[in-house]
Amino acid sequence: MAKGMDTAKQVLLAGCSAGGLTALLNCDNFRARFPPEVPVKCLSDAGFFLDVKDSSGERFMRSIFSGVVHLQNVRKALPKDCLAKKEPTEVGNVVAPGGSDPGQSWASCKADIRNCTSTQIEALNGFREKIVEDLKVAQHKRGWGLFTDSCFNHCQTPFRIT
Repeated sequence: MAKGMDTAKQVLLAGCSAGGLTALLNCDNFRARFPPEVPVKCLSDAGFFLDVKDSSGERFMRSIFSGVVHLQNVRKALPKDCLAKKEPTEVGNVVAPGGSDPGQSWASCKADIRNCTSTQIEALNGFREKIVEDLKVAQHKRGWGLFTDSCFNHCQTPFRIT
């Protein structure tokens, strides 16, 4: 705030991937730093993480998050009521992460959706249905807004691809 944000007329907190998740998690706290008349928006690009099994039938990303939780010892900083319901590693974010696709059976599909098999398209559609279902939490929230697209890319905002 001391570097000029205290005089901002409008504000955007944005992030991509893990940064997008951070934008979601910190949006309310960030908003509270500004007077009510200052419009504050938060943009999460590829930062909505689903806890679903990936293409291998496992939750590969949980092992990644487990390493972060233990390395940074974040368990003690997390809300106790949340920890009563879930483990801090209960998150996954991709259908076919590299670690769960050692045979590279998804490589061609990930490079170009036109190369996907019917089974892979079915898996992607299932992932889409899960995202749509989980986003319904915002359906009747006054003042909330969501924009989702079906672009087959991870993190679009830093690139001129759309």
